[in-house]
Amino acid sequence: MKYLVLALILVSANTYADSFTDNSYKGVKVGMSVAEAMKILTNYKNTQADYEPGGSCYYLEAKEARQSPAFMILNGKVARIDNYGDKSVTTREGVGIGSSKADVLKAYQTVTVEPHPYMTPEGEYLIIRLKNGLGIIFETHHDIVTSFRLGDESIRYIEGCA
Repeated sequence: MKYLVLALILVSANTYADSFTDNSYKGVKVGMSVAEAMKILTNYKNTQADYEPGGSCYYLEAKEARQSPAFMILNGKVARIDNYGDKSVTTREGVGIGSSKADVLKAYQTVTVEPHPYMTPEGEYLIIRLKNGLGIIFETHHDIVTSFRLGDESIRYIEGCA
């Protein structure tokens, strides 16, 4: 019996290892400093040099695969976490790229639906306000999630740091 409990704990830990929580991904929390985040994200690079000199917005991106979730940095802090390509990453509720609009509506009690700024009428924003003041935006195309992001009000920045 104790081996079964231990196995369930390990499976649960692995299940959530690649999941967004209500404020983090892989231990990097929204609001955390860049220095704190980089201690955790050992396989990530700082892209500040790729943006306007002296700018306050840039990303921490995986060194090997741009499809892994990226961390938007605003004024020295993690502001949001973007997933634009990694289908293995989901929210704790199990929603991710490839999920349906119906899956999102089933997983979250209150969802605001808005037209996608670039893909209307085929695309939508499914917006969730979390109890902690953060939010999630799921972008859809033909009712299928194509990307999602978690964070503070910066989730509304349509073009990221651009």
